[in-house]
Amino acid sequence: MSDKVSYSDHAGIAALPITQRPETVKARKGEMARIRRHHIDIENQSKLMNDSIVSGRFVSPYRRGGGYWGIIETLSLLGENQEHSFSVFWDKFMEVMNDSSLSSGGKTPWEKFSEKPVRSKLTGKNVIEKVHQNVRVLQRLGGANPYGLKLAQMRACIDVLGSSEEISLRLRTGITEGADVVPMREINKREFSSSVRIPAGYSVTVADGSISMSMAIERATSLAGSAIKDATDIDSGAEIGAEIEIAIDGDDEGDGEQVDCLGADSRSFI
Repeated sequence: MSDKVSYSDHAGIAALPITQRPETVKARKGEMARIRRHHIDIENQSKLMNDSIVSGRFVSPYRRGGGYWGIIETLSLLGENQEHSFSVFWDKFMEVMNDSSLSSGGKTPWEKFSEKPVRSKLTGKNVIEKVHQNVRVLQRLGGANPYGLKLAQMRACIDVLGSSEEISLRLRTGITEGADVVPMREINKREFSSSVRIPAGYSVTVADGSISMSMAIERATSLAGSAIKDATDIDSGAEIGAEIEIAIDGDDEGDGEQVDCLGADSRSFI
């Protein structure tokens, strides 16, 4: 039996306020910890989609002023569905993250990000490497920490294009409703095929808390004649461990109610 953890097994708990969540997942060193929330509730999902229409560009679903928000905001400002060299991205990212109007506690988002201490002197990354890794984190759709799930809910993902010597980034938006969200990573040195299937526009609805999200998904897909597939992480190994180490956003937003799941179609999700 696989020891992989699926977010759907814990998403009902993740919908609760963090202080009310029991410790249900294993942390880096093997100790038990509280699951982080990685989905958008249906009301906020609808609001963000509408905000994007009103603003004329993609609105980031992550915490304003945070590192993940900064990456998405930068690519949105540069232009959706277009490739941007990392150097062009970096210049705009510096502008976005040094916006004084986003300062809190006397520090800009960039100062908070760049001054964050590393957990290990051996594996600690410089600020550019941290941003590279956070981009990869935002491509993750499987496991207990699918940081890219909010993007998939917004029918979007990040593509990493080019080579390790010349990386380009693209915020791909407007993915067809119900189509599998598959972030591109051209610089990846090994082939992988994820069994995690996230349909674009995937939605979460409020339930009465009597059943978990995973049970709700199983019921819905069973009625549709589909079977739930065992979920595995979009990537595995040391790289994932390193990405978890530098994750900088808790992403605990929403109303904290227990959740049920209603997908964009009847296929299996997380």
